[in-house]
Amino acid sequence: MKKKRILFIAIILLICLGVYLFAQRPANTVIKFCNAMKDFDKADASSCFVSEDAGIELPTEEEITDQISVYLKDCAKKITYTIDKTTVNKNSAVVSVTFTYVDASGIFSAAMADYMTKSLTLAFADMEEYAEEDLFYMIFKEKIEFAEPKMITSTIDFPCVKKNNVWKIQSLSDRTQYEILKILTCNISDIIESLDDNSKDDDSENKKTTKKNSSKSQENNVPKVTFSASIGEINGTVYCARQVYGEDEFGMYEAKTVPTCKLLPVETYELGVVSSFCYYDGYVYYIVSEEGSSDYSSWLYRCKPNWTGTELLDEIICTQYPFQMGERFFVIDNGVLYYRNYDAQNPPTAIHLETQTKYNSMPPKYMVDGEKRTYDVEIYNDIMFFTEDNIVYKIENGKKILLATNAYLDGGCTSDYFYYSEMDNIGYMVFLYRIPINGGEKELIDSKILMGGGGPYFSW
Repeated sequence: MKKKRILFIAIILLICLGVYLFAQRPANTVIKFCNAMKDFDKADASSCFVSEDAGIELPTEEEITDQISVYLKDCAKKITYTIDKTTVNKNSAVVSVTFTYVDASGIFSAAMADYMTKSLTLAFADMEEYAEEDLFYMIFKEKIEFAEPKMITSTIDFPCVKKNNVWKIQSLSDRTQYEILKILTCNISDIIESLDDNSKDDDSENKKTTKKNSSKSQENNVPKVTFSASIGEINGTVYCARQVYGEDEFGMYEAKTVPTCKLLPVETYELGVVSSFCYYDGYVYYIVSEEGSSDYSSWLYRCKPNWTGTELLDEIICTQYPFQMGERFFVIDNGVLYYRNYDAQNPPTAIHLETQTKYNSMPPKYMVDGEKRTYDVEIYNDIMFFTEDNIVYKIENGKKILLATNAYLDGGCTSDYFYYSEMDNIGYMVFLYRIPINGGEKELIDSKILMGGGGPYFSW
């Protein structure tokens, strides 16, 4: 009888020890944080961190309406997650979690496009601000009712540390905070920020402010984007948008293909030449521009990567003179393509690629060396390339690295190389170089004699 009692006490102690050890697992702290996220409980979420601050800023009441806030909270309850893996090394650990959540970016963009159209129609009706909010929510609610919610996934690694026998989450990187914000806002945070940035730009158009930002923030606080380029990669093959025009050594006009690249075999319908292209979500998007220096008409097409199923998405015909030069951009950000091909007389166009909804909008601005800009910048796998005063830089792992002087952001990125052009000191020759993405020596790909003065390698 005495032995049975001792055995019973031992079992109870083991159970208590197991419960205690289970409670002390780093995964449990992360689970507590995930549940607090679903409840929008910032205080409970912050208690899971060493700093007692989750560091995640949700959109303010000034940026979204009360109705949208209710919608986000309802969607948060639909978030599911799984603990994929926990790696423990003494007093530190990494807990990997995969979240499944509602992606409302397509619905929100389509609602915004309809709202902009209707609000312009009612612009002279002197609507009150609350009436404008009600109009947008009515449109948004209608889109929700007739659209099947799309679910997407995101995997996040949470770094944890044990202090005083209690596991806590360490401070999160800007990239991780950005991913969590996307989960909590149903992937519409970028659209909200873009609208807010454009509003601030309108309010302070004639004011110049100096903004300082840490290099760490510059590296991480950028969304996943796809930029068009003259050189790009499609399913492992490197393509060039078009032939290159220049002069040979005897001063004769010449057109030639670019070494190491295949010529992009897309249909131009004899309208001009392909100025740039990009590959995104199973489609090749490209711009056909009118050849010559006086006409900047252009057409936007897309096709499948086997070069079939070509569709015309937009055409902008430049008919007004004198021509006004504007910033050129062609970037896909979170499923929306922002497009303008130099012509400042035509407003920038945004096309939601899933719904094919088209409206006028400036692209988001990206933090570049302490200031926000939409031009002369490319981002590839979290590596940022940009030009400033004809100097090409890259920002990687928080470090600003000079790549070339007297150079242009003219080429593009592949999985292995970044292509750019560099001009000689007298403006007679221009050279196309490539440099390994992961670092290394630059390699000369081609050179040409410039026609009529300086310029990048991919000039007309």
